[in-house]
Order: sequence, then structure tokens, then C-alpha cells
Amino acid sequence: AEDVRTASHELGVPAEAAALQVLAAINWDEGRLERGLRLISEAVRRARGVTPDARDFQPLFALAAMLIDVRRLTEAEEVILAASDGMREFAPSALESVPAVLQARVELARGRTNHALTAAEKALAIADTFAVPPHGALAHSLLSAIALRKGDLHAAGRHIRSRPDVTHYVTGHARAESLLARAQFVEASVG
Repeated sequence: AEDVRTASHELGVPAEAAALQVLAAINWDEGRLERGLRLISEAVRRARGVTPDARDFQPLFALAAMLIDVRRLTEAEEVILAASDGMREFAPSALESVPAVLQARVELARGRTNHALTAAEKALAIADTFAVPPHGALAHSLLSAIALRKGDLHAAGRHIRSRPDVTHYVTGHARAESLLARAQFVEASVG
């Protein structure tokens, strides 16, 4: 990623933005949150308007997820709204489930389980419509967490069992969220 970033004059802005996003994720995963936020913010600036397709939104989604993780929820919602507004220029796609997943996470962080439930169900419907297992797994994981918050162990278990298998997908985030939801369910079940 560093090599791509330094060679961006040869490879172009989309490659630089992608490299910045990878570096942001690496820094984030290694606990350097501020640096991760700076890098992903730079990726958002670089990617803005570069390609006439949905790739512009990937850095926005990553930024929103990171902002949610550090509980900067108002900023996260602004980013989610910007991504959603921008996506309206394109034909409906599976990517529409991502803002719904992110909004569900915001609502869950705020303790508004009914709003989180609505957003997570929307995400699941979109993921199912476009047959995108990683997005469906994220939605089911959120629905399981929401059910646990509401004290509904039966519904939480149903969502855990309904998640599509994402073990063979590249997206580590969907896999990690699924494992976390499963662990939370098991802990609640066992007591």
C-alpha cells in the first residue's frame, strides 16, 4: 500500500485512494485510531469525484464505520447521508445495504433499538434482494445484537442461525461481526 501511495503519480488517484484506505484499515486494526481516521479522511478527499461509479463510496463507508466505533455518531451520520445522497445518481445496487447497516449501528450505539431494527431490516432486505451474503451476514448480526438488547434470546438465535456463511469471502469485517454476534449470543444463552 505504501508503494502504491508513493507511486500514485504513475498509478493515478483511484490507486492512491485505495492505498490510503488500506493503510487506514491497517492503522485502525493496530490501534492507531487517530492516524487511521486521518488516512481514511484523506482517502475520502482523494476519491471524491474520481470515478463515475460506486467505488467513490468505499472510503466514505469506511470513514463512517470508524466514526461509529469511536462514538462520533453525528459525524458518522453526516458521512452516511453524503454517501446515500451520492448513491442516488446510480442504479439501485447491493451497496445500498451498507448505509442501512451503518445507520443501524449508529442507532444501536445511541440505544434506539427500534430505529436500529428498522435500519437493519432494510439492510437485510436489500442484501437479500441483491444476493450479497456478506451484507446479509452483517444485517443478521446486527439484528441478533438488537434482539439481545431487547432481551429476546429466541430472535437473537434465529438471526445467528440465519446468517449466510461468509467464511470464504474476502471481507474480514463481515466475518468479524458475525463471530462477535455469535459470541454474544452464546454468552447470553449460557449465562
